[in-house]
Amino acid sequence: MEFLSKVFDDGSLVNDLEYLGVTGGEPTMLPDLPDMVSFIIGKSRILKEISFNTNGLLTDNVLGIVKSLILITKERGIKLSVYVSLDGVGEIHDQVRGITGFFKKTSRTIKGLKEITENEKTVELSLNSVVNALNADHVLETFKFAKSIEVPINFSLVMRTTTCINSANSEVDFEILPKQTHKLIKFFSKMKMISRVNGESSLEYNYYKHVIGMLNNEPRQLVCPFADGDGCLIDPFGNVYPCGVSNELFMGNLFEMPFKKIWFNDDFHNSLPTRLRKFCVDCESNCFIHAAKA
Repeated sequence: MEFLSKVFDDGSLVNDLEYLGVTGGEPTMLPDLPDMVSFIIGKSRILKEISFNTNGLLTDNVLGIVKSLILITKERGIKLSVYVSLDGVGEIHDQVRGITGFFKKTSRTIKGLKEITENEKTVELSLNSVVNALNADHVLETFKFAKSIEVPINFSLVMRTTTCINSANSEVDFEILPKQTHKLIKFFSKMKMISRVNGESSLEYNYYKHVIGMLNNEPRQLVCPFADGDGCLIDPFGNVYPCGVSNELFMGNLFEMPFKKIWFNDDFHNSLPTRLRKFCVDCESNCFIHAAKA
């Protein structure tokens, strides 16, 4: 809790934090995660939503933590969005994750989460699927699986980062191959057409339009809260970044100076638009795009 105290005890986030993303790595490896979330809620006056991401491998851990998070968030009327990573069906998921039997364990976790969240009005369960070279030819199967178990699924394009997931240093080349692009454009065009029922101004419709543009090597058009300095990433080591795309955007470390001094640095924020420009134009991230639209 000492780590979180360095973020919240100076009072700089009390009246500003609206959306909190709990991610990793795998956050369920932290046994005191519910206590950490409870601490953050207690320090935040306008918090609207907490998102929780998991790979679903450790079923009992995931279900136990989500049950605790439901109790904590429901008391304050805070929305809890639970996301489970799904890279494909059966062996495809196992191949991407590098562990035999991973899909069976993740499926068991999804089933358990569906049972404990389906009657909770403030909880939303979804699947997250990152499209990459290993699963790009199987996105339709993944979509059909999600539909068969009646759990919404979000697709995003794989991206290279040097912070958070640190995919840039992966020994496996996950980048989508040119020969896979046409099939993906066709798939996402259908997804865009399906989402059109909610109107062409809907976030889902514009997101799929954005994905198709990215696959066609067009510059990013989708709004992003981080591009305007409305959010930040804090990694497990206390490093603060204006977003999770590159360690070149390092702002400071919480163990060396208070969050207020790091975040309210006029020199950094004045130079942020220029520094972000080279990353934003081809950034595929869909993190908190709903918050930016709001």
